[in-house]
Amino acid sequence: MLSETSLRSYATAAERTTLRPVDASFDILQATEIIRDLLEAGHIAQASELLTASGIVPLEMPDLNLTGASLCGLSLRGLRIPGANLSEADLSNVDLTGADLSGANLTRARLIGARLCGATLHGAILQDARTARLDLRGAQMDTVIVRGCSLRGVDLRGASMRKARLIHVSLHGVRLDGADLRGTTTDALVARGGSMRGVNLRRGQLSGARLEQVDLRDADLFDVDFSQATLTGVKFHGSDLRGASFRGASLEGSELPAVSFQGVDLVDATLYAADLSSADLSGATLSEEDFDDVDEGYIYRVARLSGVITDGRTRWPQDFDATEAALFTDAAV
Repeated sequence: MLSETSLRSYATAAERTTLRPVDASFDILQATEIIRDLLEAGHIAQASELLTASGIVPLEMPDLNLTGASLCGLSLRGLRIPGANLSEADLSNVDLTGADLSGANLTRARLIGARLCGATLHGAILQDARTARLDLRGAQMDTVIVRGCSLRGVDLRGASMRKARLIHVSLHGVRLDGADLRGTTTDALVARGGSMRGVNLRRGQLSGARLEQVDLRDADLFDVDFSQATLTGVKFHGSDLRGASFRGASLEGSELPAVSFQGVDLVDATLYAADLSSADLSGATLSEEDFDDVDEGYIYRVARLSGVITDGRTRWPQDFDATEAALFTDAAV
Protein backbone atom coordinates (compact mmCIF):
# COMPACT_ATOMS: atom_id res chain seq x y z
CA MET A 1 0.00 0.00 0.00
CA LEU A 2 1.20 3.53 -0.72
CA SER A 3 1.75 5.81 2.24
CA GLU A 4 0.01 9.12 2.77
CA THR A 5 3.31 10.78 1.83
CA SER A 6 3.19 9.06 -1.56
CA LEU A 7 -0.41 10.07 -1.98
CA ARG A 8 0.52 13.68 -1.23
CA SER A 9 3.17 13.51 -3.95
CA TYR A 10 0.52 12.58 -6.48
CA ALA A 11 -1.66 15.41 -5.24
CA THR A 12 1.26 17.82 -5.66
CA ALA A 13 1.63 16.71 -9.29
CA ALA A 14 -1.90 18.00 -9.85
CA GLU A 15 -1.69 21.13 -7.71
CA ARG A 16 -3.18 23.19 -10.53
CA THR A 17 -6.44 21.30 -10.07
CA THR A 18 -7.36 23.00 -6.73
CA LEU A 19 -6.93 19.76 -4.77
CA ARG A 20 -7.55 19.99 -1.07
CA PRO A 21 -4.51 18.87 0.98
CA VAL A 22 -4.48 15.28 2.17
CA ASP A 23 -4.91 15.39 5.95
CA ALA A 24 -4.50 12.96 8.81
CA SER A 25 -8.02 11.67 8.33
CA PHE A 26 -7.17 10.36 4.86
CA ASP A 27 -9.67 7.73 3.70
CA ILE A 28 -11.03 6.09 0.60
CA LEU A 29 -13.17 9.14 -0.19
CA GLN A 30 -10.10 11.36 -0.34
CA ALA A 31 -8.27 8.78 -2.44
CA THR A 32 -11.17 8.84 -4.86
CA GLU A 33 -11.06 12.64 -5.01
CA ILE A 34 -7.32 12.56 -5.72
CA ILE A 35 -7.73 10.02 -8.52
CA ARG A 36 -10.63 11.96 -10.02
CA ASP A 37 -8.68 15.22 -10.02
CA LEU A 38 -5.61 13.52 -11.48
CA LEU A 39 -7.72 12.11 -14.29
CA GLU A 40 -9.51 15.35 -15.07
CA ALA A 41 -6.24 17.30 -14.97
CA GLY A 42 -4.75 14.98 -17.55
CA HIS A 43 -2.35 13.25 -15.13
CA ILE A 44 -3.56 9.87 -16.34
CA ALA A 45 -0.28 8.01 -15.79
CA GLN A 46 -0.13 9.11 -12.13
CA ALA A 47 -3.71 8.00 -11.56
CA SER A 48 -2.92 4.66 -13.17
CA GLU A 49 0.17 4.16 -11.00
CA LEU A 50 -1.77 5.09 -7.89
CA LEU A 51 -4.48 2.56 -8.71
CA THR A 52 -1.98 -0.18 -9.50
CA ALA A 53 0.50 0.30 -6.65
CA SER A 54 -1.90 1.18 -3.85
CA GLY A 55 -4.45 -1.57 -4.28
CA ILE A 56 -7.12 1.10 -3.73
CA VAL A 57 -10.55 0.45 -5.18
CA PRO A 58 -11.88 3.99 -5.56
CA LEU A 59 -15.48 4.95 -5.14
CA GLU A 60 -17.62 5.60 -8.19
CA MET A 61 -16.58 8.74 -10.09
CA PRO A 62 -19.54 9.60 -12.29
CA ASP A 63 -19.60 11.95 -15.26
CA LEU A 64 -15.84 12.44 -15.66
CA ASN A 65 -14.87 14.61 -18.61
CA LEU A 66 -11.99 12.85 -20.36
CA THR A 67 -12.61 14.20 -23.85
CA GLY A 68 -9.54 13.65 -26.00
CA ALA A 69 -7.54 12.19 -23.10
CA SER A 70 -4.71 9.74 -23.75
CA LEU A 71 -5.00 6.55 -21.70
CA CYS A 72 -2.92 4.54 -24.13
CA GLY A 73 -1.33 1.43 -22.63
CA LEU A 74 -2.28 2.22 -19.03
CA SER A 75 -3.71 -0.10 -16.39
CA LEU A 76 -7.00 1.24 -15.04
CA ARG A 77 -8.49 -2.04 -13.91
CA GLY A 78 -11.69 -1.74 -11.92
CA LEU A 79 -12.04 1.99 -12.54
CA ARG A 80 -15.65 3.06 -11.98
CA ILE A 81 -16.47 6.03 -14.20
CA PRO A 82 -20.11 5.69 -15.30
CA GLY A 83 -21.30 8.43 -17.62
CA ALA A 84 -17.75 9.43 -18.52
CA ASN A 85 -17.18 11.49 -21.64
CA LEU A 86 -14.43 9.61 -23.48
CA SER A 87 -15.17 11.01 -26.91
CA GLU A 88 -12.03 11.14 -29.08
CA ALA A 89 -9.99 9.63 -26.22
CA ASP A 90 -7.11 7.29 -27.01
CA LEU A 91 -7.65 4.02 -25.12
CA SER A 92 -5.38 1.90 -27.31
CA ASN A 93 -4.06 -1.11 -25.40
CA VAL A 94 -5.53 0.22 -22.13
CA ASP A 95 -6.47 -2.34 -19.47
CA LEU A 96 -9.96 -1.58 -18.17
CA THR A 97 -10.73 -5.09 -17.01
CA GLY A 98 -13.75 -5.05 -14.70
CA ALA A 99 -14.20 -1.30 -15.12
CA ASP A 100 -17.59 0.43 -15.04
CA LEU A 101 -18.14 2.59 -18.12
CA SER A 102 -21.92 2.34 -18.16
CA GLY A 103 -23.47 5.21 -20.07
CA ALA A 104 -20.04 6.37 -21.28
CA ASN A 105 -19.69 8.36 -24.48
CA LEU A 106 -17.03 6.67 -26.65
CA THR A 107 -17.74 8.58 -29.84
CA ARG A 108 -14.67 8.48 -32.13
CA ALA A 109 -12.63 6.92 -29.33
CA ARG A 110 -9.59 4.83 -30.23
CA LEU A 111 -9.96 1.39 -28.63
CA ILE A 112 -7.50 -0.63 -30.69
CA GLY A 113 -6.21 -3.56 -28.65
CA ALA A 114 -8.00 -2.36 -25.50
CA ARG A 115 -8.86 -4.90 -22.80
CA LEU A 116 -12.34 -4.55 -21.30
CA CYS A 117 -12.93 -8.10 -20.11
CA GLY A 118 -15.84 -8.21 -17.70
CA ALA A 119 -16.31 -4.46 -17.97
CA THR A 120 -19.73 -2.83 -17.62
CA LEU A 121 -20.88 -0.71 -20.56
CA HIS A 122 -24.66 -0.75 -20.16
CA GLY A 123 -26.13 2.06 -22.27
CA ALA A 124 -22.73 3.20 -23.55
CA ILE A 125 -22.38 4.83 -26.97
CA LEU A 126 -19.73 3.62 -29.43
CA GLN A 127 -20.02 5.74 -32.53
CA ASP A 128 -17.37 5.84 -35.25
CA ALA A 129 -14.95 4.30 -32.76
CA ARG A 130 -11.83 2.38 -33.81
CA THR A 131 -12.14 -1.05 -32.24
CA ALA A 132 -9.78 -3.51 -33.94
CA ARG A 133 -8.71 -6.36 -31.63
CA LEU A 134 -10.87 -5.02 -28.79
CA ASP A 135 -11.29 -7.61 -26.03
CA LEU A 136 -14.82 -7.53 -24.57
CA ARG A 137 -15.06 -11.08 -23.28
CA GLY A 138 -17.77 -11.32 -20.64
CA ALA A 139 -18.53 -7.61 -20.85
CA GLN A 140 -21.96 -6.40 -19.70
CA MET A 141 -23.25 -4.20 -22.53
CA ASP A 142 -27.04 -4.29 -22.37
CA THR A 143 -28.75 -1.48 -24.35
CA VAL A 144 -25.40 -0.37 -25.78
CA ILE A 145 -25.58 1.65 -29.01
CA VAL A 146 -22.91 0.82 -31.61
CA ARG A 147 -23.02 2.98 -34.73
CA GLY A 148 -20.69 3.22 -37.70
CA CYS A 149 -18.07 0.86 -36.25
CA SER A 150 -16.03 -1.91 -37.81
CA LEU A 151 -15.69 -4.54 -35.08
CA ARG A 152 -13.11 -6.53 -37.02
CA GLY A 153 -11.63 -9.30 -34.92
CA VAL A 154 -13.36 -8.11 -31.72
CA ASP A 155 -13.75 -10.78 -29.03
CA LEU A 156 -17.25 -10.70 -27.50
CA ARG A 157 -17.43 -14.27 -26.25
CA GLY A 158 -19.83 -14.57 -23.32
CA ALA A 159 -20.74 -10.87 -23.46
CA SER A 160 -24.23 -9.63 -22.63
CA MET A 161 -25.70 -7.26 -25.24
CA ARG A 162 -29.40 -7.59 -24.57
CA LYS A 163 -31.51 -5.03 -26.44
CA ALA A 164 -28.39 -3.55 -28.03
CA ARG A 165 -28.66 -1.43 -31.17
CA LEU A 166 -26.17 -2.12 -33.97
CA ILE A 167 -26.41 0.49 -36.71
CA HIS A 168 -24.19 0.34 -39.82
CA VAL A 169 -21.86 -2.08 -38.05
CA SER A 170 -19.56 -4.67 -39.62
CA LEU A 171 -18.64 -7.80 -37.66
CA HIS A 172 -15.91 -9.34 -39.80
CA GLY A 173 -14.17 -12.14 -37.96
CA VAL A 174 -15.95 -11.35 -34.69
CA ARG A 175 -16.18 -13.98 -31.95
CA LEU A 176 -19.60 -13.96 -30.30
CA ASP A 177 -19.75 -17.52 -29.02
CA GLY A 178 -22.15 -17.84 -26.10
CA ALA A 179 -23.03 -14.14 -26.13
CA ASP A 180 -26.48 -12.93 -25.06
CA LEU A 181 -28.03 -10.67 -27.72
CA ARG A 182 -31.69 -11.20 -26.86
CA GLY A 183 -33.86 -8.48 -28.36
CA THR A 184 -30.96 -6.86 -30.22
CA THR A 185 -31.90 -4.74 -33.23
CA THR A 186 -29.72 -4.08 -36.25
CA ASP A 187 -29.71 -1.77 -39.24
CA ALA A 188 -27.42 -2.47 -42.22
CA LEU A 189 -25.46 -5.13 -40.29
CA VAL A 190 -22.69 -6.88 -42.22
CA ALA A 191 -20.80 -9.95 -40.94
CA ARG A 192 -18.23 -12.06 -42.75
CA GLY A 193 -16.60 -15.09 -41.21
CA GLY A 194 -16.32 -15.27 -37.45
CA SER A 195 -18.16 -17.42 -34.95
CA MET A 196 -21.48 -16.87 -33.20
CA ARG A 197 -21.83 -20.42 -32.00
CA GLY A 198 -24.31 -20.80 -29.17
CA VAL A 199 -25.32 -17.13 -29.31
CA ASN A 200 -28.72 -16.18 -27.88
CA LEU A 201 -30.52 -13.92 -30.38
CA ARG A 202 -34.07 -14.57 -29.21
CA ARG A 203 -36.51 -12.09 -30.74
CA GLY A 204 -33.64 -10.25 -32.38
CA GLN A 205 -34.13 -8.01 -35.40
CA LEU A 206 -31.73 -8.79 -38.27
CA SER A 207 -33.94 -7.74 -41.15
CA GLY A 208 -31.84 -6.88 -44.19
CA ALA A 209 -28.59 -8.04 -42.57
CA ARG A 210 -25.82 -9.58 -44.68
CA LEU A 211 -24.09 -12.61 -43.17
CA GLU A 212 -21.51 -14.58 -45.11
CA GLN A 213 -19.80 -17.78 -43.94
CA VAL A 214 -20.84 -17.13 -40.33
CA ASP A 215 -20.99 -19.97 -37.81
CA LEU A 216 -24.42 -19.87 -36.12
CA ARG A 217 -24.47 -23.45 -34.92
CA ASP A 218 -26.34 -24.31 -31.72
CA ALA A 219 -27.73 -20.76 -31.56
CA ASP A 220 -31.04 -19.72 -29.99
CA LEU A 221 -32.76 -17.97 -32.90
CA PHE A 222 -36.31 -18.28 -31.61
CA ASP A 223 -38.60 -15.67 -33.23
CA VAL A 224 -35.67 -13.85 -34.90
CA ASP A 225 -36.52 -11.62 -37.87
CA PHE A 226 -34.22 -12.48 -40.79
CA SER A 227 -36.60 -11.05 -43.38
CA GLN A 228 -34.87 -9.74 -46.53
CA ALA A 229 -31.52 -10.83 -45.08
CA THR A 230 -28.72 -12.26 -47.22
CA LEU A 231 -27.42 -15.37 -45.46
CA THR A 232 -24.76 -16.95 -47.66
CA GLY A 233 -23.05 -20.12 -46.52
CA VAL A 234 -24.24 -19.68 -42.94
CA LYS A 235 -24.10 -22.73 -40.65
CA PHE A 236 -27.32 -23.28 -38.68
CA HIS A 237 -26.66 -26.82 -37.43
CA GLY A 238 -28.49 -27.50 -34.16
CA SER A 239 -30.01 -24.02 -33.92
CA ASP A 240 -33.52 -23.27 -32.66
CA LEU A 241 -35.33 -21.47 -35.50
CA ARG A 242 -38.89 -21.86 -34.24
CA GLY A 243 -41.04 -18.87 -35.12
CA ALA A 244 -38.25 -17.18 -37.08
CA SER A 245 -38.98 -15.24 -40.26
CA PHE A 246 -36.91 -15.70 -43.41
CA ARG A 247 -39.48 -13.91 -45.57
CA GLY A 248 -37.73 -12.69 -48.71
CA ALA A 249 -34.34 -13.81 -47.38
CA SER A 250 -31.61 -15.55 -49.35
CA LEU A 251 -30.21 -18.72 -47.78
CA GLU A 252 -27.96 -19.60 -50.69
CA GLY A 253 -25.50 -22.33 -49.79
CA SER A 254 -26.46 -22.26 -46.11
CA GLU A 255 -26.39 -25.40 -44.01
CA LEU A 256 -29.60 -26.29 -42.13
CA PRO A 257 -29.55 -30.09 -41.83
CA ALA A 258 -31.99 -31.58 -39.31
CA VAL A 259 -33.06 -28.09 -38.23
CA SER A 260 -36.65 -27.56 -37.09
CA PHE A 261 -38.60 -25.02 -39.16
CA GLN A 262 -41.78 -25.37 -37.15
CA GLY A 263 -43.83 -22.24 -37.68
CA VAL A 264 -41.03 -20.62 -39.70
CA ASP A 265 -41.94 -18.12 -42.44
CA LEU A 266 -40.05 -18.96 -45.65
CA VAL A 267 -42.33 -16.98 -47.97
CA ASP A 268 -40.33 -15.68 -50.96
CA ALA A 269 -37.11 -17.08 -49.48
CA THR A 270 -34.36 -18.24 -51.86
CA LEU A 271 -33.01 -21.69 -51.00
CA TYR A 272 -30.56 -22.18 -53.85
CA ALA A 273 -28.00 -24.88 -52.91
CA ALA A 274 -29.13 -24.77 -49.27
CA ASP A 275 -28.87 -28.00 -47.29
CA LEU A 276 -32.22 -28.82 -45.64
CA SER A 277 -31.66 -32.55 -45.47
CA SER A 278 -33.67 -34.17 -42.65
CA ALA A 279 -35.03 -30.75 -41.65
CA ASP A 280 -38.44 -30.58 -39.96
CA LEU A 281 -40.73 -28.38 -42.05
CA SER A 282 -43.83 -29.13 -39.97
CA GLY A 283 -45.98 -26.03 -39.92
CA ALA A 284 -43.55 -24.05 -42.08
CA THR A 285 -44.81 -21.66 -44.77
CA LEU A 286 -43.06 -21.64 -48.16
CA SER A 287 -43.79 -19.55 -51.21
CA GLU A 288 -44.38 -20.67 -54.77
CA GLU A 289 -41.18 -18.94 -55.84
CA ASP A 290 -39.18 -21.48 -53.86
CA PHE A 291 -40.04 -24.53 -55.93
CA ASP A 292 -42.73 -23.76 -58.51
CA ASP A 293 -42.14 -23.87 -62.26
CA VAL A 294 -38.82 -25.69 -62.07
CA ASP A 295 -37.87 -29.17 -63.20
CA GLU A 296 -36.91 -31.96 -60.87
CA GLY A 297 -33.15 -31.70 -61.49
CA TYR A 298 -33.20 -27.98 -60.78
CA ILE A 299 -35.00 -28.55 -57.49
CA TYR A 300 -32.11 -30.70 -56.35
CA ARG A 301 -29.84 -27.74 -57.04
CA VAL A 302 -32.22 -25.36 -55.30
CA ALA A 303 -32.15 -27.23 -52.01
CA ARG A 304 -31.11 -30.60 -50.66
CA LEU A 305 -34.30 -32.00 -49.16
CA SER A 306 -33.60 -35.68 -48.55
CA GLY A 307 -35.23 -36.96 -45.38
CA VAL A 308 -37.19 -33.75 -44.85
CA ILE A 309 -40.16 -33.98 -42.45
CA THR A 310 -43.47 -32.24 -43.14
CA ASP A 311 -47.05 -32.44 -41.91
CA GLY A 312 -50.51 -31.19 -42.81
CA ARG A 313 -49.66 -27.72 -41.55
CA THR A 314 -46.76 -27.30 -43.99
CA ARG A 315 -47.88 -24.78 -46.60
CA TRP A 316 -46.41 -25.67 -49.99
CA PRO A 317 -46.58 -23.61 -53.19
CA GLN A 318 -49.75 -23.92 -55.20
CA ASP A 319 -49.83 -27.07 -57.40
CA PHE A 320 -46.61 -28.34 -55.80
CA ASP A 321 -46.65 -32.13 -55.19
CA ALA A 322 -44.65 -32.75 -52.01
CA THR A 323 -45.22 -36.52 -52.19
CA GLU A 324 -43.07 -37.12 -55.25
CA ALA A 325 -40.61 -39.73 -54.00
CA ALA A 326 -38.06 -38.80 -56.61
CA LEU A 327 -38.01 -35.31 -55.19
CA PHE A 328 -37.88 -36.03 -51.46
CA THR A 329 -35.69 -39.07 -50.90
CA ASP A 330 -36.75 -40.76 -47.64
CA ALA A 331 -38.96 -37.76 -46.83
CA ALA A 332 -41.77 -38.07 -44.31
CA VAL A 333 -44.74 -36.22 -45.78
